[in-house]
Amino acid sequence: MPDAQERKNFIEKYWNYYRLLESDCLQIRRYVSFREGNFNTCSDEIIRQLISVGAEIDHILKEICSVQSDEGNMKIYKNWLLENIGQNYLNNITLNIQESQIMLKPFSPIRNKDSRIEWWSAYNSVKHNRWANYEKGSLYNLLHAMAALYFLECFQIKKIADKYSDDENLLVFDVPPNSSKMLSLLNFKTRFNVTADGLFFETA
Repeated sequence: MPDAQERKNFIEKYWNYYRLLESDCLQIRRYVSFREGNFNTCSDEIIRQLISVGAEIDHILKEICSVQSDEGNMKIYKNWLLENIGQNYLNNITLNIQESQIMLKPFSPIRNKDSRIEWWSAYNSVKHNRWANYEKGSLYNLLHAMAALYFLECFQIKKIADKYSDDENLLVFDVPPNSSKMLSLLNFKTRFNVTADGLFFETA
């Protein structure tokens, strides 16, 4: 069955780049274990990755929230997320770092548009003055930013597929074309699961 062009475009523009960011992040694990005891670890490489991941979160949120301006605004994004996803759901989005006991809830601080998100504030701080805010370029903030980005990728892919769910002549998978090698998204219901690159099975 054919797939939707909108899904293909999203994969080319966003998902493929996410995989590069995830691959970079996993390289850190060769030197610093993903353990809560290492959450305060900071380095130039972690800062570089946090800036890249934060910028991509800004880009994908513009897509999700249909923001047209060049400058992203987290207050606008939070308003959209609260109105379209809901506070309770946002606060309970949970991701597990594979091969660890670490659970991340990147959107749990959101109560209203003025709520402070620690990893987002850290991204902005190191982006504008990385030397003055060096300690904010931490493993904790990078992992939470990666978790947020992975959720947003999965959310948008499902959102695209849901548009075509009533079309019996068009099969649009509501999961990414590849499984994450770093993160598992818990309690996120989809019609399909991905078992390997480009291989899907329908959930019961």
